[in-house]
Parts: sequence; C-alpha cells; structure tokens
Amino acid sequence: MIAPLLALALAAAPQQTTAPKQVIFACSCDGNLGGHLQSVIRDKFALSPRFKVAPSDARWKLSIITTVSSGSESDPTGIAISIVVTFDGFLMKHSLVACGRDRIDQCATDAMTALDQAVNSH
Repeated sequence: MIAPLLALALAAAPQQTTAPKQVIFACSCDGNLGGHLQSVIRDKFALSPRFKVAPSDARWKLSIITTVSSGSESDPTGIAISIVVTFDGFLMKHSLVACGRDRIDQCATDAMTALDQAVNSH
C-alpha cells in the first residue's frame, strides 16, 4: 500500500531544472574557416541545454580569435584558434588549438568543452 503511494508522490514531485548559463560569445574569426567556425559554435549554442548566447550583461564570456596557420589568406587549409573563457572579466581557461579545414566541427566542440570545463570548475 505504501509503495504505490510513494511512487505516486515521487512522480508528482516537481522536477528541478537548471536554467541555461548566459554566455557572451565574441568571435574575431577571420576568413572562410574562421567564419565557418563562428557559425558552427553559434549552432552549438542554439542546441545546447546548458548555455545560451546572451547580450552584453552576462558574467561568463567565450572569446574566440582565429588566424590562418597554413595555406594562404585566400585559400586557408588550417587556422589557429585561441579559446578564452572568462567569468566577470577574470581568466578561467585559455586554450590554443590548431584546426585543419576538415576539423572545424570538432574544433567548435572543443571550444564548447572548454566553456563547460570552466563553468564546472567554478
């Protein structure tokens, strides 16, 4: 008798949900590969249950800077990516990643992982 009532009470209990963290996303992403990286990261934010791109008043910030590391400016084959995560202006994480043309999606995932690690360690 108690077990069915307990199951009913647990099922009726409100589920605790966490609102997504508001994050400022800034990208100085030059050229075709940098622009593609920026688009993929924005897509990942749109699909993320943990993070949401915010206007300029959020405490967390993900800053990305790219530069061509191989090939030419007009036909790059790779980019160097600086990934910086700050909280209230304080550096929480910095990574430098080399990313080939065929790894842009993975490098965008790496940027989101850096953000996730910084938030989880805070």
